[in-house]
Amino acid sequence: MSVQPTRSGRVCPRVHPAFFFVSGGAYSGNFANLRPMRVVHITDMHIGAEGEFTRDVDVRGNFTAVLQMAMAFHPDRFVLGGDLCFSHGRTEVYEWIRAQMEETSLPYDLVPGNHDDTAIMAQAFKRSHLLLSGSDMAYASQVKDALFIFLDTGPGSLSETQAAWLRQILSVNVALPVVFMHHPPAPAGMPYMDAYYPLQNPELFAAAVEASPVPVQVFCGHYHIEKSLHLGKMHIHITPSTFFQIDPCSADFAVDHYRPGFRVIDLLPGRGVSHFVKYLDVAGW
Repeated sequence: MSVQPTRSGRVCPRVHPAFFFVSGGAYSGNFANLRPMRVVHITDMHIGAEGEFTRDVDVRGNFTAVLQMAMAFHPDRFVLGGDLCFSHGRTEVYEWIRAQMEETSLPYDLVPGNHDDTAIMAQAFKRSHLLLSGSDMAYASQVKDALFIFLDTGPGSLSETQAAWLRQILSVNVALPVVFMHHPPAPAGMPYMDAYYPLQNPELFAAAVEASPVPVQVFCGHYHIEKSLHLGKMHIHITPSTFFQIDPCSADFAVDHYRPGFRVIDLLPGRGVSHFVKYLDVAGW
């Protein structure tokens, strides 16, 4: 039995609920024989170049502290959810992030955000071979009982090329489909972000998901908030930022708090999914 730290610093067993989400029903069985695959989702780090002003937030310190805390949960892999850079894609920032990730000795994936440059990111992380049609960083990989799908919404929209590819692979997939993308693929009831920075063509994603015979789990960021939405076959989970969180009720830009967060995702046999968010304590918050 593995252990995980609590907020107080104590440790407790990693336990599984008696029932958890399964495509087509609930599963109850011998959990002693099940070991989840644990994924840590970290997003919206907004790492600045050396000397770049980042709103008086130590974004590099936040990211390394999140990585350190995340490692205490014994993940199997990481996913970086976009907006790795503060304002725009920079080779030196990507190389610094890559160095931090390599120190974990764990596999990791990443998707571009609107503050990234897909081509520069792909080159810096040595993933140019993953560019779909030469421009979008979109790819899929089978990991145990799940099909991981990574989409590029860096321009603020989902390309038609990606949408057609996504629809095709979802229509024939029999594993648990888990999508990672930067933008939430539907309005999230957050006035400021929904009005000014939504995904520009969510209908393309929704149409692709309709081709799936099973519900689709979507993990995203961009909104700097912790929230889950359940819309038809789409189960959308927005992971908070390691930079700051945005006021979910304000029609104007306003910071809610500065506690950096991340999401821990457990993927269980039988298309089971459980997940939770952890925040780091920051002085004054």
